[in-house]
Amino acid sequence: IYNRLADAFPTEGSVWFNLGLCQAWDGRLREAASSLHHAATLLQDFDQATDAEALAQQIDLQLSEERYST
Repeated sequence: IYNRLADAFPTEGSVWFNLGLCQAWDGRLREAASSLHHAATLLQDFDQATDAEALAQQIDLQLSEERYST
């Protein structure tokens, strides 16, 4: 549903944010990070945009090959 909403409302940050959350919950982390990064550029509220970007970066860190494992 959110994919269709994102197509219908491509500049609505909250749609992209929720799409990213759904993708993350579904285990599609690369797509989630991309959607959340995009949401951060569209959201008008600074705090929400910061939350979206922070979450996207956390997912990016999980996907990165450049990390230490313990």
